[in-house]
Amino acid sequence: MFSSPKEKAPAAPVVSDPKRSVAQAPAMPSIISSNLTIKGTLYTPGELQVDGRVDGDIGAGILVIGEKAVIQGDVLAADATVRGHVKGDIRARKLLLCATCHVEGSILYQTLSIETGAFYEGDCRPSKDPLVPAD
Repeated sequence: MFSSPKEKAPAAPVVSDPKRSVAQAPAMPSIISSNLTIKGTLYTPGELQVDGRVDGDIGAGILVIGEKAVIQGDVLAADATVRGHVKGDIRARKLLLCATCHVEGSILYQTLSIETGAFYEGDCRPSKDPLVPAD
């Protein structure tokens, strides 16, 4: 007599093929700003721009180290541009050492470009795939 109408439960979402992966939009680049210091390991398969200080290792698909950036650790990247300070080893498929950079450590690379004025101290050698650890 005073009963309310029955509410329908919401329908379950329809999934046509659960194994099919959904295309994802490319992620925005991650930025470590100039007033930020990070202690620890950073990893992203995407793009990372460092303008601050990192005390630890960095791994990235694309890495840009800004002019005022300081990295105390090893760097691993498919594509790396160094404008600031790095004290540690660098392994990259494509590496650009800009005129403002100061690098101390070993470099393992597939393609290397060095601008006039860049400071580099350490050993440097080519590799077919510098991202694969040596056995």
